[in-house]
Amino acid sequence: MVTLHNDTRLQRFIKDRGISLVKLRTAIPMHRSQLSRYRFGLAFPTEPVIARIVRAVRTLTGEPIKANQLFNLGDDDEPA
Repeated sequence: MVTLHNDTRLQRFIKDRGISLVKLRTAIPMHRSQLSRYRFGLAFPTEPVIARIVRAVRTLTGEPIKANQLFNLGDDDEPA
């Protein structure tokens, strides 16, 4: 049995804001399976992909989102 770790910053943000996965995938753009890997912590995106995701989330929410709000960047800072 495969257990998914779905408590990533990205997954929590998407869930808390009620962001449509279809709209997010379209705004990035990205295949749903790849976005799922990022959401569930099964893969970590490259810097250019992080930038695309951040831009898409900013567009969808109208909020000045920072990358560390969506991803653990190893800075040990909790998102602001």
